Amino acid sequence: MRKLKMISGIMATLVIGWLLFVTLNVIYPPQGDLESPRDAVVSLSPQDYRLPLAEEVFANTGTNTLVISYVEPRPGRLGDYAPQLPEAVIEYCDTDTPEDVVCLAPVEISTIGEAFAVNDLVNEQSWDSITVVTSKWHTFRTRFIFNQCIDDDVDVNFVYPETDMTTKQWAAYLAYENAAIFKALYEGLFRC
Repeated sequence: MRKLKMISGIMATLVIGWLLFVTLNVIYPPQGDLESPRDAVVSLSPQDYRLPLAEEVFANTGTNTLVISYVEPRPGRLGDYAPQLPEAVIEYCDTDTPEDVVCLAPVEISTIGEAFAVNDLVNEQSWDSITVVTSKWHTFRTRFIFNQCIDDDVDVNFVYPETDMTTKQWAAYLAYENAAIFKALYEGLFRC
């Protein structure tokens, strides 16, 4: 019985430590470099608040290429619901795409799907460095997945826009990210 209590105590400590580690990294991710030029700035989907920061970094750093990852509306993909592209994505990707913009619709609609698609683009273009724009609450998991799936010789910088969120929103994102990191661990180890 004493050994069982000790093992239970150790397991509880490990679980609490893990939750604390993930939670702190979700709430306080390090902000990347917003000023140095890279070969490309990649704005992950959804674009509503990520794309404006990507555009700003792209314009202010003299980076050569802006990559816009987005979910392409596909009838029947989500039953009767097909997401509409944000107006900014339509401006770039549904009209004459500027030569310094790449519109990227990953086959797999997930962070790892975006990482695979970006890795293919990085290899195709022979890029050495990229800046990835995501959300503050999504940075920790994105960093893990991209570091697993992007070639080691590519310098990947992660940045995020500051957003105002309620306590309820943070609680929802923390619960989601604490669960999603297990999927990311599995995918990072076995799919990348």
